[in-house]
Amino acid sequence: MKRLLSITTLMFAVALLSGCGSSSRMSSAPLEITASDAPAGATAVEYNGKGFSLTARGGTPPYKWNWAPAPNSDLPPGLRLDGASVSGTPQSSGEFRVIFSVTDSGYPAAQTSAALTVSIDAALTIATGTPPNGTVGVGYGPLGTIYMKCNRYSNSSFVFCGRCSPSIAGSCPTNTCVYFNGQFGPFPCTKTAYGHVGFTLKASGGAAPYTWTSKGLPPGLGLYTNLGIISGKPTTAGTYYVTVYVKDSEPIPKQFETHYTIKIYP
Repeated sequence: MKRLLSITTLMFAVALLSGCGSSSRMSSAPLEITASDAPAGATAVEYNGKGFSLTARGGTPPYKWNWAPAPNSDLPPGLRLDGASVSGTPQSSGEFRVIFSVTDSGYPAAQTSAALTVSIDAALTIATGTPPNGTVGVGYGPLGTIYMKCNRYSNSSFVFCGRCSPSIAGSCPTNTCVYFNGQFGPFPCTKTAYGHVGFTLKASGGAAPYTWTSKGLPPGLGLYTNLGIISGKPTTAGTYYVTVYVKDSEPIPKQFETHYTIKIYP
């Protein structure tokens, strides 16, 4: 009987210890925030599509989240923290340093925090005026300096001259090409030329570089996707209703469109 009582007492003691909070806390992995980067957003656009979910590991789930502005910073106006999700429509642009804190459900509760930067860009927009009208058979746009660079088709020794824009970083590199055998050498492509420069579209806000597309351009005109330059030589008279689209370089790209009327005279 004494032996049976000792075993029963021992089993009760083990069960009691295994159920206490201190034993549970010692067996859990340390609580840590695993979200390392907050996605960028833009003013007047729903943040990150459907919001941004904070993540943590360790400790004792479920977790409870809070946030506060870091010193000399503010919470992003227009955004809210609901559970583990940051969502809303940003109202101001800038970089907001935010301290996120997470508390677990253990006893005693564990807590940790991490500072993340939430970048909000100005709203993406096209910041240029109306493209000019044109004339059949005449180069589009005013006369001026056309900037050129040397290009090479991928995996080919064929080289050619192409447009570039000094206003776009890295667009006009040194005027040499790499030949197919890997050797550097000059190519007869002048850095500048004189001619009809076309019309350069410009965007602001969002995240550069921008990508341009269009619909309804007059026949003979084209749009440089990476430069935003409408150029060419119109071939057909008429009135054309053109839509221009610009897309930025955020992980979830934002897009803006605008509409123009371009007349091509005989």
